[in-house]
Amino acid sequence: ITRMQHLSALRRLVFLDLYDNTISEISGLDGLVSLRVLMLGRNRIARIDGLGNVMKLDVLDLHGNMIGEVENLSHLSQLRVLNLAGNQLTCAVNLAGLHLLTELNL
Repeated sequence: ITRMQHLSALRRLVFLDLYDNTISEISGLDGLVSLRVLMLGRNRIARIDGLGNVMKLDVLDLHGNMIGEVENLSHLSQLRVLNLAGNQLTCAVNLAGLHLLTELNL
């Protein structure tokens, strides 16, 4: 799988696992208002973006990608688990707003 597409009609979807593909951009999640778990580990994602409408997200796994900066997460107030291990991060900043975070893997 190279692109996240044709998912917007799945409004009741709560778990999405696209682990170990060749996805380079987080997109196509606009209609997934019930999504709680998003697994995108081992892809080719370079930037955290495209998560604007997944406000109920509880678990976000982006390990093993090419992400260089923690960004665009502050609106995910329900997030409890964030896995960014195995990326190209140089520092862990921009975690403000993640008050319920109980597990952070860098």
